[in-house]
Formats: sequence, C-alpha cells, structure tokens
Amino acid sequence: MAEYLARRFAGPLVASAGTHAIAGRGMHPKAMRSLAEVGVDASSFRSRTLTSKLVTDASLILTATREQRAECIRLAPRQLGRVFTLRQLERLVEATDLHRDTSGTSVDGVLEAVTAVRGNVQPVPTSHDEIVDPLHGTLDDMRACMRMIQRSLESVLTVIKLP
Repeated sequence: MAEYLARRFAGPLVASAGTHAIAGRGMHPKAMRSLAEVGVDASSFRSRTLTSKLVTDASLILTATREQRAECIRLAPRQLGRVFTLRQLERLVEATDLHRDTSGTSVDGVLEAVTAVRGNVQPVPTSHDEIVDPLHGTLDDMRACMRMIQRSLESVLTVIKLP
C-alpha cells in the first residue's frame, strides 16, 4: 500500500520490496480494496524480495517496522543514514523547519536536516515508530493502516523536492 500511496507524490521513483516477500505475488485483496476506495488502482502490483542491491541503490529507504529497518541495514550497512521507519522519519521531519520551505528540499537536504535535529528529539516507544501489519485483521484494520501510511507519507514527501 505504501508504494502505491507514495507514487501519488513521487510517481515511478518509488518502489517497494518485502523482507519476507515471495516475488511475483499480487497485493492482498483487503489492501487492494482499501486503495481502490481512495482511487488507487493496485492491480498491477507484484511483490519482490528485498536485496542488498535494492537497499544500496536507494536514496531513501522507509520501512514499516524497526525489524525491517534493521534488515535493510544488515543488507547494506553503509545505508544506515538513509534507512528509517516511515513514522520515525515523520517525527524527525516534524522537528525540523523543512515544512516552511514550500519549494521542497532534496533527499540529501532532508537527511542533513533530520540528522541535525535527531539528538534533540526524545525517544519514543517502539509502537510510535511502527506500522502494525493488518494482514490478518479486518478490512477496517487495513483501512486504518492505509490512513496512517497516507498521513505519514504526506508529511514526509511534501518536504522532498523530486527531480
């Protein structure tokens, strides 16, 4: 869901991969239905497995959980400063002045800004930085997850100036 919601802001620059994904699978029907309800057609989605090359080649990596973040760093340790949970980056962006610049900031500029404020941001419980997987929940759980992802992506992606 995050990939397709992020594409509303960044278009084809966004890609996703799963730490436990089986390559080539379609999206879960509840996720597809939730996206369709907000006008997003995800019928072309096919899963792919996360690799070290995907992590290494990315300018910014956003995960749903800290465990996924740790896996990305394990695959490409030099990308440490470019890997965040989505909600973690949202908190850090909110602690900067980035929203005041309506023209946007490059990914590297955003990373510099959040690095500068990171030490001043209070730690939070794990649950504040994670997006719980609603896969085995109800359609309403999936919709709630989608709304959380959407809010966080809007906060983060509106400050990034895309090429």
